[in-house]
Amino acid sequence: MESLLREIAALPSLADVERALDAGSRCELGGLWGSSPTLLAAAFALRRNATVLLVLPSVEDADEAADDLAAALGDRFRHFPAWETLPSETAPADPRIFADRLQLLLELSTAAPAATGPRVVTTPALALVQPVPPPGRVSGRTLTLTVGEDVDREDLVRTLVESEMERSPAVDMPGEFSVRGGIFDLFPSTSPRPIRLEFFGDTIESIRSFDPGTQSSDQSFRTVTLSLVRKSDFRGARQPVAGEASAAVPAQGCDVSTSAGATASLLEHLPAGTVLFLKEPGEALDRLGRLLASEGAAEPQETTAALHRGFGRFPRVEVHALPVGEGPAGVNLRTVSTQRFSGDLGNIFAELRTLVSESRRVVVLCANEAEEERLHDLLKEEGLGTERRLEVLLGRLARGFQLPDLGLVLLPHQELFNRYRLRRAARQVKDSRPIDTFL
Repeated sequence: MESLLREIAALPSLADVERALDAGSRCELGGLWGSSPTLLAAAFALRRNATVLLVLPSVEDADEAADDLAAALGDRFRHFPAWETLPSETAPADPRIFADRLQLLLELSTAAPAATGPRVVTTPALALVQPVPPPGRVSGRTLTLTVGEDVDREDLVRTLVESEMERSPAVDMPGEFSVRGGIFDLFPSTSPRPIRLEFFGDTIESIRSFDPGTQSSDQSFRTVTLSLVRKSDFRGARQPVAGEASAAVPAQGCDVSTSAGATASLLEHLPAGTVLFLKEPGEALDRLGRLLASEGAAEPQETTAALHRGFGRFPRVEVHALPVGEGPAGVNLRTVSTQRFSGDLGNIFAELRTLVSESRRVVVLCANEAEEERLHDLLKEEGLGTERRLEVLLGRLARGFQLPDLGLVLLPHQELFNRYRLRRAARQVKDSRPIDTFL
């Protein structure tokens, strides 16, 4: 998929967008259909070697874009989801959403984007008005544990409870911990595996990750660093836990002394040079205002106005399906929605042959290896197996599109066979970060 993105990144229209941003801070990009805004944002991140935040009008749009980019960019992509409840509501926080939100903030606070390569972040507009901890609190609330270090175990339990980890008989889910004699099992929210601390007295003798199903150890570590950011830090004002101010610090490097109630927005965590891609920004803000009003949120108009002002602090590309007025800050890129195939197996390949004959390169994206293998077999049967202009790749795309300027067609498997219910890919906590830090 990266070769496709680099081919798209070479479009003259994207060079025009880059010049417009360098000359000012805002550019309108029109004529984008299908999933082209998603891949254009990724291609622009590669071209500019910068972080791109792709803001979508709805949660559903953001989830679609996230699935597409997870396949295209792998570890250089992150999704920042919205809570499913308002900050004022008391429903338990979804641990998966908490993990995704926390993991991105921690990566932005600890990694230099230039060192990790281009990064694209997708998010619905709603997630940008839901509070997050300020940058200083995210990077400052950590606990470092080292083999051979003396740690008061009662203080360690108190610190975990104050960080809103849940004590349980056995560790099964992120956010839980258990204590059995001299064994502490911890499952950090952003870790793919729980870790086990074995004590002799108050001295840490070993630190290992383990499989919660089999209890077998995976890997040993000299040091681990855990994030102590709370779920309530993402939910607005909070009251200190009883006795919190006097709680002892269990280990060197642990700082739990942050002011309660202070919150920020994801926009405040973005690195310098970040470019915003705003898909249909007018629609996004209108929809957000209506949603907030329907849920009884306080001052929804002021909230959306503040978000609009926040966008103005960044160089931004406002993406539209319809053409925009061309000029120094207006660029049109002609994309064409892929035709709807009939669904009849006999006609599908006749229609595909026509599309291939009219194009320089046609790429069919299959969501899994079974789809890919079956399509290869069908193409061979239809005499298209050796057609050089037709490629079959693993990847996901919600909606296909054509780029006439490149002679390129991107066609998802489900559109080819007229099946429009693409099953959402299950996302889980990414394990790409070094396992000796559970930030």
